[in-house]
Amino acid sequence: MNLYPKKRNFDGRDLSNQVFEMEGWGANEWSNAPPDIDKKGQDFDRCSFVGANLSGSTFKNLYLRGCDFTGANMVGVTMHNCNTRESRFVNAILRDAVLTDNNMVRCDFTGVEGNRVDFTDTDLRMSNFRNAKFPHADFTNCWLKGVAMRGTALEHAKIHEWMISETYQYKIMEPDTICYAWKLTQQDGYGIYHPKIKYYEGYEADAEQQEAGFKKLKIEPDGRGGDLNSGIAVAPIHWVLKEWNMLGANPNWKLFLVSYKAGDVICGEGIAKFNVKRIKVEKEYSLSQFYKEMKD
Repeated sequence: MNLYPKKRNFDGRDLSNQVFEMEGWGANEWSNAPPDIDKKGQDFDRCSFVGANLSGSTFKNLYLRGCDFTGANMVGVTMHNCNTRESRFVNAILRDAVLTDNNMVRCDFTGVEGNRVDFTDTDLRMSNFRNAKFPHADFTNCWLKGVAMRGTALEHAKIHEWMISETYQYKIMEPDTICYAWKLTQQDGYGIYHPKIKYYEGYEADAEQQEAGFKKLKIEPDGRGGDLNSGIAVAPIHWVLKEWNMLGANPNWKLFLVSYKAGDVICGEGIAKFNVKRIKVEKEYSLSQFYKEMKD
């Protein structure tokens, strides 16, 4: 079994599909272990893996404290029961990685691409996730106190709902609390994606009362799918205007301020946009002012 000392440089190396783990050491073998190998596990402390290819590799029962994995390819890597505290994973690719039951206190995950990473049972206290992408990541039973997640993409992640849901606030409000958001429609007043209700100032819309007749609400986790009725989509002003601009910035489309009760909020749909059962169209605002700012 290969043993590696502290502070070794693996920058740019191809270490893909290898296994590094602390298993198979018998009591008599410890006397022959090199002096710089910690007797509680192989010691990779403060090693550098900058730009290395670690895809598909396994690290198990090891010390990796203070290591530098900046820019490393770590697709499908497994780290289990490792101590990587204060290590840097900046801009690494951690897609489909399994990082379970580790000590990752104060690690830096800035800029990481981490789709579908499994962090189950890992201690992540005080770690930095700013501007990283961790959609569909699993943070089940993780220690998360003090983590920095400003700008972190966490769509569909398994994590505390209040950390990612735009609609969590409505769950802790009194159900009759009146709230406000915005609704964008085409110039004829029909929705831009699901034109089944015509909106106009003063109208009280019910998601189940559509022009073609009654259609029962049927909710899916992401609010999508075929002929589902997932409710009336509304959003904050910044989301609505960016969507309007992306779709061509038509100055003749309509922008409505709408009100709804907190208890009528159904679920979030992606980032910022969410669905409600009922709304009242309070006032129409002209889009011409925003159109002028776009500059033809």
